[in-house]
Amino acid sequence: MKWISIGRASDNDVVYNNSSISSYHADIFLNEGHLIITDHSTNGTWVNGRKVHNSSCGIVKGDKILFPGNVIFNWQIIERELMKETVRLDYSHSEMKDDTEHVHWNRKDYETPGGGREIKPLSLSDAIASVFTHYADFSGRARRSEFWWFYLFNTILAALLIFFPIASIIWSLVTIIPGLAVSVRRLHDLGKSGLNLLFALIPLVGWILLIVWYCQEGEPRSNQYGKSPKSGI
Repeated sequence: MKWISIGRASDNDVVYNNSSISSYHADIFLNEGHLIITDHSTNGTWVNGRKVHNSSCGIVKGDKILFPGNVIFNWQIIERELMKETVRLDYSHSEMKDDTEHVHWNRKDYETPGGGREIKPLSLSDAIASVFTHYADFSGRARRSEFWWFYLFNTILAALLIFFPIASIIWSLVTIIPGLAVSVRRLHDLGKSGLNLLFALIPLVGWILLIVWYCQEGEPRSNQYGKSPKSGI
């Protein structure tokens, strides 16, 4: 099985110079004539008018695939990939064109884990279970959904316990270590050191910076902190 990686970052197979498209927006998997598109983006991808966001779906050649900014996927890219070619693309005025002056070949073959399993969003229960399973684990990486589901759950429960001071204190003590651990792993998912968590000591500005980082999608492949928790690659 092979795939085409699509996005704004220069190490994708297909690179769009369009700010509406995420750095690592989506992958299209090719497997014995079967095609699967997996979205990793912030804003999603539309397939025949249906939004696919941080999930996967099967596609067939000719389906209308629309990226943010009205970027229409050109199916000729698949044909080029089958011919062992990929091309860097520029996009403007809602029309696609080859940038013949800045063609960038990014030929890469990848074997996908598990025969091409689908990547599904992490549920609330899965996220909470993952955080407490890795209770004091400050290594590895954490997905956005794991981080934000945990903090949503923690915030709601803390608000409910405000009228029960002793229970609130106990819960705060229970969650402080896994909260720090998942925060560090979330930074690792972006390729950043966990020491960046010290920005929280800077009033307002530090917290804003951390929130911006926590909202960003993780690196789609292995980095110095391990494999991607989303794709397993």
